Amino acid sequence: MKTILLLVLLCTVEPPISFHGVYSGNQSQKYVNLGWYSPHIGANYEIKRNGITAATGVNQPVNIVSVAVEPSFKSATFTITQTVDGVKSREVSTTVRK
Repeated sequence: MKTILLLVLLCTVEPPISFHGVYSGNQSQKYVNLGWYSPHIGANYEIKRNGITAATGVNQPVNIVSVAVEPSFKSATFTITQTVDGVKSREVSTTVRK
């Protein structure tokens, strides 16, 4: 039983840390800036907006991504996962409001 628990712990990936977002924009461009920290530099990430993929990429030392939103934007929930050595982390979410 201890061996199984150890294997499960070894096969899990911690999710991104401090995932947060801020709405920003001017008259012509509206967007949400999302930021987070991950000790897994080089790991792939996927960001979804209300369940639909909005951005993908590779973790850097500093992670900030801008996602364009419609002019009528009020709020949205963004989630992020990262994949390290083929193992996907659990989702972390943040809700951004205008």
